[in-house]
Amino acid sequence: MTIHHIVLYRFKPEATPEQRQSVKDSACALASQIPAIQSMVAGETVYNPLGHGYDTGVIFLFESAVKLDEYRPHKAHIDYQALTAPYIEDSKVLYKFKSEATPEQREYVKELIKELPSRISALQSIITGEKVLHPLDHGYDMGAIFLFENKEKLDEFRPHQAHTDYRALSSPYLEAGKLPDKMVFDMETA
Repeated sequence: MTIHHIVLYRFKPEATPEQRQSVKDSACALASQIPAIQSMVAGETVYNPLGHGYDTGVIFLFESAVKLDEYRPHKAHIDYQALTAPYIEDSKVLYKFKSEATPEQREYVKELIKELPSRISALQSIITGEKVLHPLDHGYDMGAIFLFENKEKLDEFRPHQAHTDYRALSSPYLEAGKLPDKMVFDMETA
């Protein structure tokens, strides 16, 4: 099973363009410094009103949870965290189910997400998975990565009736409100 380690960053307002670029370059360099990283992708946000102001996202892929555990204490990862900390306001992602949501309701939400690509042609694909225990997960249960060919497809997706329906049908089971100051979410996919 592939592990997706997802981190979203919000830069401090005073972070300069050079400092922001340094953070992104340093994240990309980790793949060549840490053998446990299978691959990675990083990019800046395309505006999303539900994006909570996050600027940059990084997704690391690991062959297994064992490889993820090799990555966390690696000196290059520790150095990266120290380098980026002064510029990052916070980082986070994802879905948290209400405590009263039953296993059936949780599964229902997951199925709603998985059906979206068949209902919305603008959506290339979705990667979903449940968390792999992480000390900074703040109780989040599940992650979803929505993949689009370009910004125009994303803009087509947002107002689509199937997306609106999904949000209405899933919202009774999901927690809402302020996200924690920092969160990392590791997701297992087939």
